[in-house]
Amino acid sequence: TVVAKFLRQYRNGQKLTVVGTGDQERDFTHVADICEGLMALGDFKNWPLEIYPDGRNFDLGKGEPISIIDLARHIVDGIDSKIDFVPFRKNEGQRTLADVETTYKYFNFRANRSLFDYINFIK
Repeated sequence: TVVAKFLRQYRNGQKLTVVGTGDQERDFTHVADICEGLMALGDFKNWPLEIYPDGRNFDLGKGEPISIIDLARHIVDGIDSKIDFVPFRKNEGQRTLADVETTYKYFNFRANRSLFDYINFIK
């Protein structure tokens, strides 16, 4: 949701609101990559016998965390005066990161779309 929020603030000429220092990291993944990953996992004829049906989890993330402050700075072209730092919120997650190696090992799937390329395209 932070990408949509930042882009809305940017388009409305508002400062981007970054919680705390912005050092929190997220594993942003494009929805098209998620769809392709689900299609790869949904093709049950390709499931190796050693994993079916043992209930294993497969992450479809990018596996490359990006800090919130780096995301904000990219959107505002590095102009820190266009960023407003707000107090840290209780229970703010510090890091999300998908374990993409297992998904790649079994399904030869990796998310490949770049968050920054996407932002440059729609900005």
